[in-house]
Amino acid sequence: MLNYDVAFIINFVISILAALLSLSIAYYSYSAHKLVKSYRFGYFSLAFLSLFTTFSLKSFSMFVHAMRASTIVGTLTFHTFNAAIILSRFFMLLGIVLLYFATRKDVKGSNANILTYIFMLIIILSLNSGPVYAITSIVLLIFIVIHYCNKLLRGYTQSLLLIHLSMVLFLVAQLMHLFVATEILPLIQSSVFLIALIIMALTVIRSYNC
Repeated sequence: MLNYDVAFIINFVISILAALLSLSIAYYSYSAHKLVKSYRFGYFSLAFLSLFTTFSLKSFSMFVHAMRASTIVGTLTFHTFNAAIILSRFFMLLGIVLLYFATRKDVKGSNANILTYIFMLIIILSLNSGPVYAITSIVLLIFIVIHYCNKLLRGYTQSLLLIHLSMVLFLVAQLMHLFVATEILPLIQSSVFLIALIIMALTVIRSYNC
């Protein structure tokens, strides 16, 4: 059984790797967007850029937490840690909302403005409430998973299957927010996120290079 310190270090490294993978997915999605001028690739790129910010903030908050636990204490590190947690929630939900937009055909013009307003309001209301944050992200991810499941039923491709698998793993990771917190749970959740991002990155990079 891993002790807390070892699990914390592994989780910190995984968060950095997740940030780098998210950035690579954002880059290749944006490159595809420039080539084919598809709004879906644009949303996809922005979504993973938001997730890059999420995992970067998570890594930063863990670094601040480690400082608080060692020699540096005080109000500054306490508020910095809390601010990083709230911002990481914001960008995680924003990324999931953008992924949801990428699955819809009607997110254009006035519809896009209305949906953006509604979801921004939901995101803001979710920041200070763990359960609301978890339920909001889970519901959106369920819709995303259903979308890719329906696309698979209409026509199978390996890339589509891998993207669907990645989204299912994202959903599983977010579902862990509903579990009873244990010392090892954050590490398991981060590991699931990392696997999902590896699958997504390999799929996006391979599809772009084909």
